[in-house]
Amino acid sequence: CSIETANDETLFFNKEDGSLDYGFEIVSHPFTMDYFRANKARFHKRIKTALKHGFRSHDVKTCGMHIHVSKDALSNLDIFKIVHFMYSNVDFIKIISNRTWGQLQQWCSLDINALISGMSDPSQKVERICKVAKRKGGTPKYVGLNLAKDKTIEFRIFRGTLNWSTYQKNIQFVDALINWIKSTSLEEIQSDFAILSFMNFLCKNQTNYNHLILFIFNKFYAFDVRDKKTPPLRNIFKHFDLLSMMNNKQLMKKRSI
Repeated sequence: CSIETANDETLFFNKEDGSLDYGFEIVSHPFTMDYFRANKARFHKRIKTALKHGFRSHDVKTCGMHIHVSKDALSNLDIFKIVHFMYSNVDFIKIISNRTWGQLQQWCSLDINALISGMSDPSQKVERICKVAKRKGGTPKYVGLNLAKDKTIEFRIFRGTLNWSTYQKNIQFVDALINWIKSTSLEEIQSDFAILSFMNFLCKNQTNYNHLILFIFNKFYAFDVRDKKTPPLRNIFKHFDLLSMMNNKQLMKKRSI
Protein backbone atom coordinates (compact mmCIF):
# COMPACT_ATOMS: atom_id res chain seq x y z
CA CYS A 1 0.00 0.00 0.00
CA SER A 2 2.86 2.38 0.85
CA ILE A 3 4.43 1.73 -2.54
CA GLU A 4 1.15 2.26 -4.39
CA THR A 5 0.43 5.57 -2.69
CA ALA A 6 4.00 6.70 -3.30
CA ASN A 7 3.44 6.27 -7.03
CA ASP A 8 1.53 9.58 -7.04
CA GLU A 9 4.28 11.74 -5.54
CA THR A 10 3.05 14.86 -7.31
CA LEU A 11 0.20 14.95 -4.79
CA PHE A 12 1.00 12.52 -1.95
CA PHE A 13 3.96 11.28 0.03
CA ASN A 14 4.29 8.89 2.96
CA LYS A 15 6.08 9.50 6.25
CA GLU A 16 6.54 8.05 9.71
CA ASP A 17 4.53 9.44 12.61
CA GLY A 18 5.39 8.94 16.26
CA SER A 19 1.71 8.80 17.26
CA LEU A 20 1.09 5.64 15.24
CA ASP A 21 1.56 2.19 16.76
CA TYR A 22 1.76 0.67 13.29
CA GLY A 23 1.55 1.96 9.72
CA PHE A 24 2.41 5.29 8.13
CA GLU A 25 0.99 8.74 7.53
CA ILE A 26 -0.21 9.79 4.07
CA VAL A 27 0.44 13.50 3.49
CA SER A 28 -0.74 15.58 0.56
CA HIS A 29 1.05 18.53 -0.96
CA PRO A 30 -0.87 21.83 -0.63
CA PHE A 31 -3.93 22.21 -2.83
CA THR A 32 -6.89 24.54 -3.20
CA MET A 33 -10.52 23.61 -2.69
CA ASP A 34 -11.11 24.10 -6.41
CA TYR A 35 -8.34 21.59 -7.12
CA PHE A 36 -9.89 19.07 -4.74
CA ARG A 37 -13.30 19.38 -6.39
CA ALA A 38 -11.78 18.93 -9.85
CA ASN A 39 -9.54 15.99 -8.89
CA LYS A 40 -11.58 13.95 -6.44
CA ALA A 41 -10.70 10.72 -8.22
CA ARG A 42 -7.05 11.04 -7.19
CA PHE A 43 -7.97 11.39 -3.53
CA HIS A 44 -10.58 8.64 -3.68
CA LYS A 45 -8.01 6.30 -5.21
CA ARG A 46 -5.77 6.65 -2.12
CA ILE A 47 -8.65 5.60 0.12
CA LYS A 48 -9.60 2.65 -2.07
CA THR A 49 -5.96 1.50 -2.16
CA ALA A 50 -5.74 1.58 1.65
CA LEU A 51 -9.00 -0.35 1.98
CA LYS A 52 -7.89 -2.93 -0.57
CA HIS A 53 -4.81 -3.69 1.53
CA GLY A 54 -6.76 -4.00 4.77
CA PHE A 55 -5.62 -0.77 6.40
CA ARG A 56 -7.75 0.84 9.09
CA SER A 57 -8.15 4.38 10.37
CA HIS A 58 -11.48 5.10 12.13
CA ASP A 59 -11.39 1.92 14.22
CA VAL A 60 -7.96 2.43 15.77
CA LYS A 61 -7.06 4.78 18.61
CA THR A 62 -4.11 6.58 17.06
CA CYS A 63 -5.33 7.84 13.67
CA GLY A 64 -6.58 11.30 12.86
CA MET A 65 -7.21 13.45 9.81
CA HIS A 66 -5.45 16.82 9.98
CA ILE A 67 -6.32 19.66 7.61
CA HIS A 68 -4.08 22.71 7.16
CA VAL A 69 -5.16 26.17 5.98
CA SER A 70 -2.63 28.77 4.85
CA LYS A 71 -2.30 31.73 7.19
CA ASP A 72 -1.86 33.92 4.11
CA ALA A 73 -5.58 33.48 3.49
CA LEU A 74 -6.55 34.58 7.01
CA SER A 75 -6.47 37.88 8.86
CA ASN A 76 -5.89 38.16 12.60
CA LEU A 77 -9.62 38.73 13.00
CA ASP A 78 -10.41 35.65 10.92
CA ILE A 79 -8.25 33.46 13.17
CA PHE A 80 -9.83 34.95 16.30
CA LYS A 81 -13.30 34.15 14.90
CA ILE A 82 -12.29 30.54 14.23
CA VAL A 83 -10.83 30.14 17.72
CA HIS A 84 -13.90 31.65 19.33
CA PHE A 85 -16.41 29.55 17.40
CA MET A 86 -14.63 26.23 17.90
CA TYR A 87 -13.88 26.68 21.58
CA SER A 88 -17.33 28.11 22.33
CA ASN A 89 -19.27 25.30 20.64
CA VAL A 90 -17.41 22.23 21.83
CA ASP A 91 -20.41 19.87 21.81
CA PHE A 92 -21.09 20.69 18.17
CA ILE A 93 -17.43 20.39 17.13
CA LYS A 94 -17.10 17.07 18.97
CA ILE A 95 -19.90 15.54 16.88
CA ILE A 96 -18.52 17.01 13.66
CA SER A 97 -15.12 15.49 14.51
CA ASN A 98 -16.50 11.92 14.91
CA ARG A 99 -14.20 11.50 17.92
CA THR A 100 -15.02 10.40 21.44
CA TRP A 101 -14.49 12.76 24.36
CA GLY A 102 -11.51 10.65 25.41
CA GLN A 103 -9.91 10.94 21.98
CA LEU A 104 -10.43 14.69 21.93
CA GLN A 105 -8.80 15.07 25.32
CA GLN A 106 -5.82 12.92 24.34
CA TRP A 107 -5.09 14.14 20.82
CA CYS A 108 -6.89 17.40 20.10
CA SER A 109 -8.25 19.11 23.16
CA LEU A 110 -10.96 21.74 22.77
CA ASP A 111 -10.54 22.90 26.35
CA ILE A 112 -9.99 26.67 26.27
CA ASN A 113 -7.82 26.26 29.36
CA ALA A 114 -5.22 24.59 27.14
CA LEU A 115 -4.61 28.02 25.64
CA ILE A 116 -4.67 29.99 28.87
CA SER A 117 -3.19 27.56 31.40
CA GLY A 118 -1.63 29.18 34.44
CA MET A 119 -3.44 32.49 34.01
CA SER A 120 -5.88 33.73 36.62
CA ASP A 121 -6.35 37.36 35.58
CA PRO A 122 -9.22 37.62 33.04
CA SER A 123 -7.41 40.37 31.14
CA GLN A 124 -4.37 38.10 30.77
CA LYS A 125 -6.57 35.34 29.38
CA VAL A 126 -8.06 37.65 26.75
CA GLU A 127 -4.60 38.97 25.89
CA ARG A 128 -3.30 35.43 25.49
CA ILE A 129 -6.09 34.42 23.10
CA CYS A 130 -5.56 37.61 21.09
CA LYS A 131 -1.83 36.90 20.83
CA VAL A 132 -2.56 33.40 19.59
CA ALA A 133 -4.92 34.81 16.98
CA LYS A 134 -2.27 37.34 15.96
CA ARG A 135 0.24 34.53 15.54
CA LYS A 136 2.50 35.95 18.25
CA GLY A 137 2.27 32.94 20.52
CA GLY A 138 2.29 29.18 20.02
CA THR A 139 -0.21 26.60 21.12
CA PRO A 140 0.32 23.14 22.58
CA LYS A 141 0.61 20.38 19.97
CA TYR A 142 -2.35 18.29 21.10
CA VAL A 143 -5.09 20.87 20.73
CA GLY A 144 -7.99 20.87 18.32
CA LEU A 145 -6.69 23.94 16.52
CA ASN A 146 -2.91 24.22 16.27
CA LEU A 147 -1.80 27.79 15.54
CA ALA A 148 1.87 27.33 16.35
CA LYS A 149 2.99 26.56 12.81
CA ASP A 150 4.57 29.40 10.81
CA LYS A 151 2.60 29.03 7.59
CA THR A 152 -0.67 27.30 8.44
CA ILE A 153 -3.33 26.72 11.04
CA GLU A 154 -3.97 23.03 11.59
CA PHE A 155 -7.40 21.54 12.25
CA ARG A 156 -6.64 18.42 14.31
CA ILE A 157 -10.17 17.59 15.44
CA PHE A 158 -11.13 14.87 12.96
CA ARG A 159 -11.05 11.16 13.67
CA GLY A 160 -9.20 9.13 11.06
CA THR A 161 -11.34 7.81 8.22
CA LEU A 162 -11.26 5.67 5.10
CA ASN A 163 -14.90 6.46 4.39
CA TRP A 164 -15.03 8.58 1.25
CA SER A 165 -18.15 10.51 2.31
CA THR A 166 -16.71 11.28 5.76
CA TYR A 167 -13.39 12.30 4.19
CA GLN A 168 -15.21 14.84 2.04
CA LYS A 169 -17.35 15.98 4.99
CA ASN A 170 -14.22 16.87 6.95
CA ILE A 171 -12.75 18.93 4.13
CA GLN A 172 -16.09 20.61 3.49
CA PHE A 173 -16.42 21.58 7.15
CA VAL A 174 -13.09 23.41 7.17
CA ASP A 175 -13.84 25.14 3.87
CA ALA A 176 -17.33 26.13 5.03
CA LEU A 177 -16.06 27.42 8.37
CA ILE A 178 -13.44 29.61 6.68
CA ASN A 179 -15.89 31.05 4.18
CA TRP A 180 -18.57 31.57 6.83
CA ILE A 181 -16.37 33.45 9.31
CA LYS A 182 -15.12 35.70 6.52
CA SER A 183 -18.67 36.75 5.65
CA THR A 184 -20.00 36.95 9.22
CA SER A 185 -19.54 39.61 11.87
CA LEU A 186 -17.72 38.88 15.11
CA GLU A 187 -20.87 39.87 16.99
CA GLU A 188 -22.88 37.16 15.21
CA ILE A 189 -20.17 34.54 15.78
CA GLN A 190 -20.14 35.41 19.49
CA SER A 191 -23.93 35.12 19.77
CA ASP A 192 -25.84 32.18 21.24
CA PHE A 193 -27.11 31.27 17.78
CA ALA A 194 -23.80 31.17 15.93
CA ILE A 195 -24.38 27.53 14.97
CA LEU A 196 -27.68 28.46 13.34
CA SER A 197 -25.93 31.21 11.39
CA PHE A 198 -23.43 28.61 10.20
CA MET A 199 -26.29 26.28 9.23
CA ASN A 200 -27.96 29.03 7.24
CA PHE A 201 -24.70 29.57 5.35
CA LEU A 202 -24.50 25.84 4.55
CA CYS A 203 -28.04 25.74 3.22
CA LYS A 204 -27.31 28.66 0.91
CA ASN A 205 -24.35 26.71 -0.49
CA GLN A 206 -25.67 23.16 -0.57
CA THR A 207 -23.86 22.11 -3.73
CA ASN A 208 -20.47 22.78 -2.14
CA TYR A 209 -21.27 21.25 1.25
CA ASN A 210 -23.53 18.29 0.46
CA HIS A 211 -21.67 15.67 2.52
CA LEU A 212 -21.47 17.99 5.52
CA ILE A 213 -25.18 18.84 5.38
CA LEU A 214 -26.21 15.20 5.15
CA PHE A 215 -23.91 14.32 8.05
CA ILE A 216 -25.44 17.07 10.19
CA PHE A 217 -28.96 15.96 9.28
CA ASN A 218 -28.22 12.36 10.25
CA LYS A 219 -26.59 13.38 13.54
CA PHE A 220 -28.92 16.12 14.74
CA TYR A 221 -32.28 15.54 13.05
CA ALA A 222 -32.72 11.87 12.10
CA PHE A 223 -33.75 9.61 14.98
CA ASP A 224 -35.94 6.63 15.77
CA VAL A 225 -38.89 7.67 17.93
CA ARG A 226 -38.87 4.19 19.49
CA ASP A 227 -35.49 4.92 21.08
CA LYS A 228 -37.02 7.81 23.03
CA LYS A 229 -33.69 9.62 22.83
CA THR A 230 -33.51 13.34 22.26
CA PRO A 231 -31.15 14.24 19.39
CA PRO A 232 -28.00 16.06 20.53
CA LEU A 233 -28.13 19.85 20.88
CA ARG A 234 -31.88 19.77 20.39
CA ASN A 235 -32.23 23.08 22.25
CA ILE A 236 -30.33 24.72 19.38
CA PHE A 237 -31.38 22.75 16.31
CA LYS A 238 -35.10 22.87 17.11
CA HIS A 239 -34.89 26.51 15.95
CA PHE A 240 -33.63 25.53 12.49
CA ASP A 241 -35.85 23.61 10.05
CA LEU A 242 -33.12 21.94 8.02
CA LEU A 243 -35.44 19.46 6.31
CA SER A 244 -37.50 22.17 4.64
CA MET A 245 -34.35 23.85 3.36
CA MET A 246 -32.62 20.76 2.03
CA ASN A 247 -32.60 20.19 -1.70
CA ASN A 248 -32.79 16.42 -1.29
CA LYS A 249 -32.59 15.53 -4.97
CA GLN A 250 -29.48 17.64 -5.45
CA LEU A 251 -27.85 16.48 -2.22
CA MET A 252 -28.34 12.80 -2.88
CA LYS A 253 -27.12 13.15 -6.47
CA LYS A 254 -23.97 14.95 -5.38
CA ARG A 255 -23.33 12.57 -2.49
CA SER A 256 -22.21 9.82 -4.87
CA ILE A 257 -19.46 12.03 -6.28
